[in-house]
Amino acid sequence: MLQGMRQGEALGLTWDAIDLDHSLMTISWQLQRLPHDYSPPDGWRARHLTGPYWLTPPKTAAGSRVVPIVRSLRAALLVARDAWEPNPWGLIWTTADGAPIPDDDDRDTFREIQHEAGVAHPSGRAWHGHEMRHFAISFLLADGVERSVVQRIVGQSKLVESYVHVNVEQMRAALEGLSGRFGSVALDDAQPRALGG
Repeated sequence: MLQGMRQGEALGLTWDAIDLDHSLMTISWQLQRLPHDYSPPDGWRARHLTGPYWLTPPKTAAGSRVVPIVRSLRAALLVARDAWEPNPWGLIWTTADGAPIPDDDDRDTFREIQHEAGVAHPSGRAWHGHEMRHFAISFLLADGVERSVVQRIVGQSKLVESYVHVNVEQMRAALEGLSGRFGSVALDDAQPRALGG
């Protein structure tokens, strides 16, 4: 939620994309479920994992991006790393048997978390994962973060009309500000679960 990631980007995160020493992650893949007979076009960068699961480039014209990791996510990743069971693809988040997490299962888990927390959309339904991405964008903009910084964080080129150079420290300050608005997350007994962005 606080990183503004797409569901597929979160489910497709691999440990080689995480730099915990510098609190940075490279978002260069998304997990996609494609037809069993799928064959990528020539020259298209994609990695087949197993069955219908592929890692494909992010759904954005901006391509891959390097984003600071907020402190609460870094703490969750440290817990996940200590509990991590190796899988052939280096995925951070997997099912109990080590397979890629189906997007439907991730959505169900997100609904369960909301139910356990007593949280719901104003209409009474559960929040959708993509609404958390919109939430992050909206709050960053409401906090006065420059549109170019928000664009770089979420990999969404439509937020701005022109490119302005944004450095990692500007992105880190923006994300920590968003995280700070919602307090610290106690992670002593945390059980990592993918939330889909």
